[in-house]
Amino acid sequence: MRVIIAGGSGFVGRAVVNELKRGGYTPQVLGRSAKSDLQWDGRTLGPWREALEGAEAVINLVGENVAQPWTAETKMKIVASRVDATAVLAKAISEAKRPPCHWVQGSAVGFYGDRGEALLTEASAAGPKEDFLVSTCLAWEAALDSAATPHTKKVIIRTGFVIGGDGGAFPLLAKLTRAFLGGAVGSGKQWVPWIHVDDLARMMVWAIGRTGILNGAAPEPVRNGELMATMRKVIGRPWSPPAPRLALQAFRALGGPEPAVATLSTRATPQAALDAGFSFQHSNLEDAIRLCLNKP
Repeated sequence: MRVIIAGGSGFVGRAVVNELKRGGYTPQVLGRSAKSDLQWDGRTLGPWREALEGAEAVINLVGENVAQPWTAETKMKIVASRVDATAVLAKAISEAKRPPCHWVQGSAVGFYGDRGEALLTEASAAGPKEDFLVSTCLAWEAALDSAATPHTKKVIIRTGFVIGGDGGAFPLLAKLTRAFLGGAVGSGKQWVPWIHVDDLARMMVWAIGRTGILNGAAPEPVRNGELMATMRKVIGRPWSPPAPRLALQAFRALGGPEPAVATLSTRATPQAALDAGFSFQHSNLEDAIRLCLNKP
């Protein structure tokens, strides 16, 4: 069974490719690189569309990294990369004679916005549209919802903070912690919905054949202060002072991520996935961090 995976060469994509192989699927990576199985520009139709014919599923993980300064230009890239890729996949699938049976679409828990202490599930409403991450996720998901693909089942996975040893933001956090800079961000009270990359990959493959919304987050979100305290414990570093918002703004000026990415509070849980029977292999934060850092 063939599965087309757009964005399959990235950190999460590589894990999904490996999980597809373990599940007996034949993955074909759709990407910009000449090393990809199929090439595209993420915006226009091309010969790649032929691979959709008769495929079991499409998994779309395409999206510009949000952990960068949000200038007018980067904001446009962040939104366009997601919406354009989803829209052109929708067009190709709608015109296919034998369209894929299933479509697994990436999104993010940024959909819910900064919600403080509110416990959020897949049934929770979106955050305020004035929030850039919220508006981005709304546009991203709307591009899927509006797709005329009656013969293709669609499911959206809203991903939280993904931890893994070989990509994403986690290695940077580990590096800062080793350098005795592993303090909480801001107040440290903000909720972080996290998930180990292997569980996320398993969820994406498990989601083939399902419909609706799933939160790609472990059952127990943690506060930022707990996350960083656990990092220090595993790596073996003492308490570090919190990083104030002013320091984050200075870091942004040097090319670091937008402070809002680290300071928003989103207490999202995977209620729909749990209700449907998905089983997490890495639901304990300390154990997951030890696994990522090869710390027994």
